[in-house]
Amino acid sequence: MASANAKLLDLDGVAQAFDRAARALYGKDAPVEVEFESPRNRDFGDYAANVAFKLAKTAGKPPQAIAAEIAERALRDVPALAETITEV
Repeated sequence: MASANAKLLDLDGVAQAFDRAARALYGKDAPVEVEFESPRNRDFGDYAANVAFKLAKTAGKPPQAIAAEIAERALRDVPALAETITEV
């Protein structure tokens, strides 16, 4: 049970880093609510976040480009995330 709680805390920390990065890139009022889910296709990793899809329409950019920007900013701001984020 302790490892499940530790994993949850790790995801919360990643969500907070993504939230801060998205708001830094797209403004403090950006429609950001970072949520994680398990992707339907396991080839896409252990978790997927929805934040890039929510920002795509207002930002006028493809979700993949937004995801890359957010991940890059979050990794720059919190280098320890490199141990958690392996692919965008």
